[in-house]
Amino acid sequence: MAVVGRKRVNGPVVFYAVNDWPQKPGKNKQQAEKVGTSRRAAEVRDRAMKKEIAGGTYQPPSARTKPTLGAEGKAFLEQRTNAYAVDERRMWRLYVEPRAWLTELPLDDVSPSRQVDRLVAELRAEVTAKGARRLSDKSIANVLGLLGLIYKAAIRAEKCT
Repeated sequence: MAVVGRKRVNGPVVFYAVNDWPQKPGKNKQQAEKVGTSRRAAEVRDRAMKKEIAGGTYQPPSARTKPTLGAEGKAFLEQRTNAYAVDERRMWRLYVEPRAWLTELPLDDVSPSRQVDRLVAELRAEVTAKGARRLSDKSIANVLGLLGLIYKAAIRAEKCT
């Protein structure tokens, strides 16, 4: 139907893709999706939305489930066949998977300044029975590298921004 821009009080114009979505025969409901501050991105989403509605595959944003870091991490690691894949799965299982506060977050909600810093702090704080640090800085860097690989794959698959 259209791309609509709304001026915010303190900030840039925010664009929405708005289309009629037939929920029942003869009944259409206007469905608006907030895209962001880019008109071009809103036009791209508007065209995709029209194709989805015509094909009968459209799901409103409230009905879509966002992929979580835990689900995406497991799926990514199951497909890995490189020589280091066994170690990557072990690192995921030991250091990331037990942290439900991280693995249950949607991919787009994980913030480097909050969640990743918290993960690093927790990994550094883990100690052995003798009181020594459980993980070296290099091992922590390897865990962060694994998270980076998962995110790069998710971005290529267009599951997050």
